[in-house]
Amino acid sequence: MNDMKVLGWSIAILLVAAPSAVAQGRPTPWYERGPFLHFAASAELATNGYTLGAAFSDDKRIRLASGAALALAAGFAKELYDLSANGDFSWSDIGWGVVGTATGLLISWLVDRLLFGPSHRTLADRLGLSVASPPQGLRAGTRDSYGAGR
Repeated sequence: MNDMKVLGWSIAILLVAAPSAVAQGRPTPWYERGPFLHFAASAELATNGYTLGAAFSDDKRIRLASGAALALAAGFAKELYDLSANGDFSWSDIGWGVVGTATGLLISWLVDRLLFGPSHRTLADRLGLSVASPPQGLRAGTRDSYGAGR
């Protein structure tokens, strides 16, 4: 996925989700504690999910998906818990969670892009845990420099 598409989708999600964050029956000022906590928790979870995805994959789509999945799943799980506990499912909280998720993913992607460039090795590669193809001269059926076959 090209970098401009990632940036475009992140901004589009922010623009679409922001109005729904306050679309519930009563207006919720942005400075209240509840919306801020939903926004901040979702942004943090999205950042952590992106970082976890970056440890195992070079593909930015996987990184973005792991961050979004972690943050959105936690937000929906919390609202389902609220529904079962006291019957108060809040679409406003979901909206703020989506805005926080998009913000966290955008920040993570920008930091990744600025610090590490377009591509970098994963943690699994650096620790030697990934499965790599054998060097060019040591493929099956070839001989190494000593004449030994593999």
